[in-house]
Amino acid sequence: MANLQVSLLTQKRIISFTRSITNYYRLLENDFLETNWEALLMHDTVEENWEVFKSHLLELSRQNSVSRTFTRSAKKPWRNHQILQMVRRKKILWKTYKRTGNEMCYAAHRTFSNLLASNVKDSKVAYEVRLVNSKNPKCFYKYIRDTLGGSVRTPQIQNSVGTLITENEDIAKVFADSSANQYTIEPLDSPPDIATPQCGVSLSNVDFIEDEIRVKLQKLKRCNNNF
Repeated sequence: MANLQVSLLTQKRIISFTRSITNYYRLLENDFLETNWEALLMHDTVEENWEVFKSHLLELSRQNSVSRTFTRSAKKPWRNHQILQMVRRKKILWKTYKRTGNEMCYAAHRTFSNLLASNVKDSKVAYEVRLVNSKNPKCFYKYIRDTLGGSVRTPQIQNSVGTLITENEDIAKVFADSSANQYTIEPLDSPPDIATPQCGVSLSNVDFIEDEIRVKLQKLKRCNNNF
């Protein structure tokens, strides 16, 4: 018997973007100074020399830069201007600690980080309360759709012995076995007995007398005329 358990996990919408960050300014400066500009800028026109200079400078910058991928939530309407300023302040405090290594700078960063987390929580709660109390229900339901409108992924499936299944064909087989186990397979050669209803009294004969039928019909006609 296949032991199947499926769990659906909602994910918030995440926006990923990549930025090129130049961290090695000294190396860039050395490469810039070591460039033989006289041999490089030997074209007749200023426009051509400018294109060569710009291309070479961009190439040096690319060689001394690193690419980093950042992620952020697609939409956080409760992040007002004050919250954004506090986020920038938190980053500045962290960079100060990384540069100096001072424990006081780290303590200041942790204190401010806790304050920011508390303000973000209060701001989110206040925003949701405003949506609930709003006279326009569309804003509330839009917020619900945006919150739960992320992609839904299915975790990996395990079979009865606890082994993870990754192949689509094996996953389909586990689903099929789990569905088949919900039904009972009956033998085709010996179908089960069907219990027929038992009647204590049966009618052996029904007699129709013409006079009695006429009387009944006359009563029906009189009832219809009264209505």
